[in-house]
Amino acid sequence: MVSFISSDIKDIFTIKLKTRQDDYTDQFSRIFMVKMFMVSALVMGFDWFQDTVNCMIPDIDLHKVGEDFVHSACWIQGFYVYPQLSELIGETNYYGIPKDISKNGVNAKGQLCEMKQGQYDCMELRRLYFLQYQWMPFFVASAAIIYYLPYIIYQIFNTDVQSLKETIQKEKVNGGDIVENFFNYDINTIFQMRFNVLMNLVVKILYLAVNLGVFYLTDHLLNGGFQLYGKNWLDWAALPNQESYDFKTGTSVKPGDVLLPTFGFCEIYESSSTKTFKYNNKSKFICEISLNVMYQYIFIILWFFMLAGIFISAFGILHNIAGHTITVIYFIRESPSAKALFRSLSFRECEYLSVIRHQDSQLYHDVMERIRLKRPELAKFSVNGKINAPPLSALNCDTYKETAFKEGSIYHGNLNML
Repeated sequence: MVSFISSDIKDIFTIKLKTRQDDYTDQFSRIFMVKMFMVSALVMGFDWFQDTVNCMIPDIDLHKVGEDFVHSACWIQGFYVYPQLSELIGETNYYGIPKDISKNGVNAKGQLCEMKQGQYDCMELRRLYFLQYQWMPFFVASAAIIYYLPYIIYQIFNTDVQSLKETIQKEKVNGGDIVENFFNYDINTIFQMRFNVLMNLVVKILYLAVNLGVFYLTDHLLNGGFQLYGKNWLDWAALPNQESYDFKTGTSVKPGDVLLPTFGFCEIYESSSTKTFKYNNKSKFICEISLNVMYQYIFIILWFFMLAGIFISAFGILHNIAGHTITVIYFIRESPSAKALFRSLSFRECEYLSVIRHQDSQLYHDVMERIRLKRPELAKFSVNGKINAPPLSALNCDTYKETAFKEGSIYHGNLNML
């Protein structure tokens, strides 16, 4: 079974090196993050099926209620701890659990006390319940799907680029067919091209929204303990070994136990009734939730990658906007012929030309010449009847070696993108 899981993880993490249509900033979320969550869900699911919950049951209680019943009931019921005890580490043996489990309150002096009827100087400790172990693998698997959703939208609004690539790969293709189908405003309207460019920006915003949304949703589902989990873990890891792990002498709590405690209280109410006998009782046990140990380490890895995803997706938005902005500034500062070119070609058409140039330079020059003949405003900016230089493409993430038109001649210049 373990070898089967290892094989699956290896297959999931295998990434084929090939040219992809979307940007690298988008690929981080839709490929790498999806695979990270899939592997995490697979490991969690394997542990979820194999592991069990165990509770400490005194012999006197064991005769009243069955051991298997206690374990199963506690798994269903859930566990709780007293989070305020993180400030009273000396009074605990496990995080959130007092040494004397009968003490469920704290007095004005900050000392633990037992809540009793008529006692007013003992305030009850707040309970924090944990049931995440029941459904966490399913949530992590669902998050992988959420990370992939923006790419589905990207595919919908980039069918034209994909169709162009397929057309170029045909054995017999000429520039006339490409110009007629992709640079023809009767077929491919200006509005549609502008809308597709806008949607590409929206997709990048969606990637950022997904990264932020999953991060804060995870924080909410983990009772607000995930947002600073990585930072707290790094601070804790820098402490001396004994101070980090020894509850008796330590002064700090392990961040993993704050996020998902490995020990907790479980309360079971027993009740039975016959014609001659009635029985009611409440039992309180300390139980270990070893599932949470695995979850603690998985979430520390996910925390760093989710944070990286937020910054990378934000950079993708800035990169996209900067590309269009630099394109506009570049043409505005150039000659009147360059401005005419900018007015004639849309951002989407620049992207088409970039794709054509990358795959077939000869076809690219053919397409450029046919565009010149089709659009009279470009005719006077040709050299010997041909346009043999590429336009500026705002959507290419590489270093541009582009060209602008000058009156009666062509000059070459370089533009380095962010």
